[in-house]
Amino acid sequence: MNKFDQAESLYGVLTERSSGNWLYWNNLGYVKQQLALFDEMDAAYSKSSELSSDNLTPYFNRIAALHYFPGKSVSEIMALCIAWQKEYRPTVISRAIVNNKSPNKRLRLGLISDGFRIHPVGNMISVAMRQVPVSQIEFYAYSTNETEDTITQRIKSFCAKWQSVGQLSDEALSCLIREDGIDILFDLNGYSENSRMKTMLTAPAPVQIKWVGGLISSTGLETMDYLLTDKVQTPAGSESLYTEKLIRMPDDYICYDPPVYLPSVRSAPVNDRGYITFGCFNNGSKINEVILEKWADILRQVPDSRLFLKSANFGSEKFKERILNTLESCGITRERVRIEKASPHRALLESYNEVDIALDCWPYSGGLTTCEALVMGVPVVTLPGPTFAGRHSATHLVNAGLPELVADNWEQYVNITVGLTKDLRSLNIIRSNLRNVLLSSPVCDGKRFAHHFTDAMRAVWQRYCEGKAPAALSLSNEAAPYFHDDLKPIALQNAPQAETEFAFQLDGKIVMLDYGAGFATTSHKFIQLTESGAFHFLILDVIGKVEEKQLPLRRNHVQHIALHTLGEGAHVPLYMCLDNTYSSDLKPLDSDDREAIALAPQKVIAELNVPGTRFDEIDGLTSLEWLVMDNKFNLQPLFQYGQHILNEVLIVDIRLSSNETHKNQLSLSEMSAELKKIGFYFHAFLNEQFAKAVDTGTERGLPSTKLLSVNGLWLPGMERVRSLRAEQQEKLAFILHSVYGMQDMVYLILKMISSERAERYFASISGRERTATSDALNAAVSKNTIPDMPRMTEKETALFEGYLEKSQAYFEFGSGGSTKLAIRKNIEVYGVESDKHWVDTLKQETGPLCKIDYVDIGPTKAWGYPVDNTHRDKFPHYSQAILQHDKAFDLILIDGRFRVACTLNAIKQTLQKQKNLDDTTLFILDFWDREDYHVVLDFLETRDRVESAGAFRIKPGVDRVALMAMIKKYQYSVA
Repeated sequence: MNKFDQAESLYGVLTERSSGNWLYWNNLGYVKQQLALFDEMDAAYSKSSELSSDNLTPYFNRIAALHYFPGKSVSEIMALCIAWQKEYRPTVISRAIVNNKSPNKRLRLGLISDGFRIHPVGNMISVAMRQVPVSQIEFYAYSTNETEDTITQRIKSFCAKWQSVGQLSDEALSCLIREDGIDILFDLNGYSENSRMKTMLTAPAPVQIKWVGGLISSTGLETMDYLLTDKVQTPAGSESLYTEKLIRMPDDYICYDPPVYLPSVRSAPVNDRGYITFGCFNNGSKINEVILEKWADILRQVPDSRLFLKSANFGSEKFKERILNTLESCGITRERVRIEKASPHRALLESYNEVDIALDCWPYSGGLTTCEALVMGVPVVTLPGPTFAGRHSATHLVNAGLPELVADNWEQYVNITVGLTKDLRSLNIIRSNLRNVLLSSPVCDGKRFAHHFTDAMRAVWQRYCEGKAPAALSLSNEAAPYFHDDLKPIALQNAPQAETEFAFQLDGKIVMLDYGAGFATTSHKFIQLTESGAFHFLILDVIGKVEEKQLPLRRNHVQHIALHTLGEGAHVPLYMCLDNTYSSDLKPLDSDDREAIALAPQKVIAELNVPGTRFDEIDGLTSLEWLVMDNKFNLQPLFQYGQHILNEVLIVDIRLSSNETHKNQLSLSEMSAELKKIGFYFHAFLNEQFAKAVDTGTERGLPSTKLLSVNGLWLPGMERVRSLRAEQQEKLAFILHSVYGMQDMVYLILKMISSERAERYFASISGRERTATSDALNAAVSKNTIPDMPRMTEKETALFEGYLEKSQAYFEFGSGGSTKLAIRKNIEVYGVESDKHWVDTLKQETGPLCKIDYVDIGPTKAWGYPVDNTHRDKFPHYSQAILQHDKAFDLILIDGRFRVACTLNAIKQTLQKQKNLDDTTLFILDFWDREDYHVVLDFLETRDRVESAGAFRIKPGVDRVALMAMIKKYQYSVA
């Protein structure tokens, strides 16, 4: 792979021997492009184009490649874009006409792309397009590439039709698009690989638009009506550079979706090394003598600084040597320059932790690479180039709130960069905040982008229906969109919704306070609720127990405050115990009895002095709808100093210990009495937690009936509900529906607002009306139900990935983030799961590589655990599922329920199917924290361990009789 030097030599020989072979010249041009030898590249592509009069591939390659060439002008590139059409243009272009020209109809949008996968196109459209209202737009996707991955599945999920068209001719694709009745057709290829410019030239849709994907300048295509852009990519006065009419979005022209496996941002390397490290991880083809001279200037002005370059192109030793020689001629010794080949994507992102400041290229800037640097906390300095391709970094920086990093000239480019190095305090502040700044900005706001995108599509469609020619369109965050030929605000005509459809109508976000962080650390709904956009979470993490992995990547609506209490407004003691379960601002019972407490979990091992705030005096908290608490903490001050806020609360959820655990702990009756004063009444017990199963010493363990804790739910009395404002009633109904699933109460509350809406809600949950919008009833809490990464620590994930990347046959007990991680690595995943909806959703999101089987163990609750023992006879089916497979697995992940039984049956299956036992690794999560799991060590020995996870091999000479006896003993044990 990437043997560019050998390829350059080979194609040099082949073009000499077979000088009339256009393909050899084309491939030589590609190699020269990768080595940034632009004159030779241009000559090779030109020669190939002359020889391939019936194939436009080398001609299109030349157009795309010239954007890297500092010596080529915009006008020269435009001339090439226009010239080919004279020969390939149909005699008569018959633009498609649709039968239904209603301005307010549901629009059918076609998307042609080679990049519906892990690719800049997939990364920059999927997060926004999936949030476009299905009642307004339906998508038809035409993929010119056969590759499928997790992003492919994500794109498929929001498309009404998906078709692979790589084998279709340009004419056949044009016919298909016409038959499908596409209203607006997007090209997401441009002149890049698998280009369909010839299809677009036949005008198979009434309106045609160029967008991301080979969007590097104007297409020059006479049938391309619009180009989707923004005011930074195409500033005022640049219209003459485009044959298309410009649709200027109010923010960034794309929406970046960072990968779920983002490494943590570490301290700036200058802090440890004592010198600044500049970096550039762009495609090496973008590095030329012009930019190298500017980088050398920067390195000269920053003593002892280093330059770190990383790209697949640097598989060429000649290219590396040419870069080093160029820098040496500018006074930079090669010892100051580090050049590496490409790495797997996560490792590449991790490499940003070795970079202080990223340097952008010119004339072709970074795009996705710039977003990745920013999300890793590394500021990027750019000078916009002359083409669209040269302004990507500028728009991402401006829309992320960093316009000061965009230079107007080379002098500024150097000065901005050098200036950053002179204030290390500010550089560290930037690094620690940049990820959140980017993720909170319009660059990553899919919902905001989808809103403006929908408006833009409606505007251009209405114009088409009016019989008007395309015109430049501008959108704004403050005003209605307008066309530049009349400057009048457009009255958009959206598709009507059926009267029987139901959707919640929230006025603003629902503010939730998680006092003690119990909800954030234990509820499987927390992450999905943060991603719904409906909530703002304030997590007061009293004892500082929340881990990084338990928080969402996007935290613009999550505020986490550790080691802080709600009290009387003064500092209070915090008692940290041997078992963190007992840590609290209340002293644990028996903690003063030294003899009794010596090894007890409630032993106080440290006493901290932490700040406290009165409930009514929390800065910025003017209202609160949803309050979650834990009665192991001192809740009396909340009632005493929170009357104002409590009067706004709609739901109170309190975790209750079954027995008193702390001194001065409020009882159930005391809390009910306090809540009754403000109109709340007890409604239900939820989430019962029981002690671990009783070991009977026989094959049948007994589930414990000892209740440890339960959540109590208090709701406002009906009199108070009636007195609420309509918007409060709506929020109360939404919380009860999306969080607690209490449809009866939702119906009763909605009936107070409108009997008609209550009936629509009932119809939607009863399945009588299954329309686009009624399906959207659960959209806010159904998207991203399944996490994209396993719930492991960073170190546990790294260990697991190491084994996963070597796996040829993988099985997992318990699915979700681990499944998605494996499939992103193109690994087929076999496994078992006890939640059918979870399995169906997982397969929809991940595609054919997901071979997870559903096993019925009876009704399940959170994380697929059985609700009770009613269907106990089915429990063994779960751990025995692996025995149905004839193949041997080299990696088996054991997580979730029935963990001991699953481990034992994994050993049994491996003994039956694996020729060499050492070829199989069992990876068990939460192992070292749970002594009750350690019985399996009779049959296993440790390969690796990190934190709570362990990787094991099967011991030689396993006593199979003992194994079977242990399986019988634990087959019903849920833990």
